[in-house]
Amino acid sequence: MDDDQGLLPLDPNHKLTTTAAATDDSSEDVNLDAAYDEIEYMDLKVPGKEGCPRAEKKGQSTADKRGGPKQHSSLTSEMKTSRAVARVTQRLGLERVHEIQLEYASLKSKFGELDYDKANAMIRNLMAMGLSQIEIRGILGVGGYRLQRLYR
Repeated sequence: MDDDQGLLPLDPNHKLTTTAAATDDSSEDVNLDAAYDEIEYMDLKVPGKEGCPRAEKKGQSTADKRGGPKQHSSLTSEMKTSRAVARVTQRLGLERVHEIQLEYASLKSKFGELDYDKANAMIRNLMAMGLSQIEIRGILGVGGYRLQRLYR
């Protein structure tokens, strides 16, 4: 170790292409800018850190940062709708749900058409039966804005 001036042996997998040895002669002027120009900058990745997030968004809650039990991903709209349809069919029965769907589909229910008021009355009847907006949307395919307007 006395002959290599206290330097550690270089790792063959080392990322830098040039090395500078420290000298005991302090009278030499070392041009640091030239030394930096010779260094090849490479993407140095720390092992084991590949899966870590780089930066967190300001809007993240502190619950996301804690290391507690992981929350499952939220339900998609298709999953919510299919569960709502399953609740309605369980409550009313499959035959009754099909009757309601066929009756609504036979109406000209768009705004300004002949059966628009009849379709709205049908939706209000389903609301009076205790069905939620997502359940009505699931079985009839009605837009959410129309349901909100009728709930007022």
